[in-house]
Amino acid sequence: MALPVKLQDVIDALELTSDSIAYFLDRRNGEIEMITDEVWTAAQDDELISEYPEWQREAILKAREIQTTDHFIQLPDKAEIDSFRIMERFCARYPNRRISEKLSAVIKGKGAFRRFNKTISDLGIRDEWNRFERQSFAELAIEWLEDQAIPFTRDDEIELSTEM
Repeated sequence: MALPVKLQDVIDALELTSDSIAYFLDRRNGEIEMITDEVWTAAQDDELISEYPEWQREAILKAREIQTTDHFIQLPDKAEIDSFRIMERFCARYPNRRISEKLSAVIKGKGAFRRFNKTISDLGIRDEWNRFERQSFAELAIEWLEDQAIPFTRDDEIELSTEM
């Protein structure tokens, strides 16, 4: 890979990953491509590209390239990210024991994410949660990049190098 990947780009992709959206890193240029399930399926079906609207054709062609070359590597998917585990760690590590116990209790059972979000809003700790979640995504991104032996830069490193 000629250029290092921007860490922030990987973090942003991890945050936006869902059950129907996957992200792929192009090893040649460090760019990240988003592919929806619908586009992925259209590319696999190998139907005529002309059957699709103009706006969707480029994405289908990119998905076909991803499927047929080794230039791309998939970023962690939603299951690998495990948002519930991030939420559990926040609850367990929260410095105020009373709040930590309350948060741990509200994430039990169905509707855990909804109750958690309501509780952090009610307690006025949404900013703390957002920082923790952001840091968790950054740690996951760094770990993944290092495991894949992909060089990366932080945004501040890029800004400094362009100022010289």
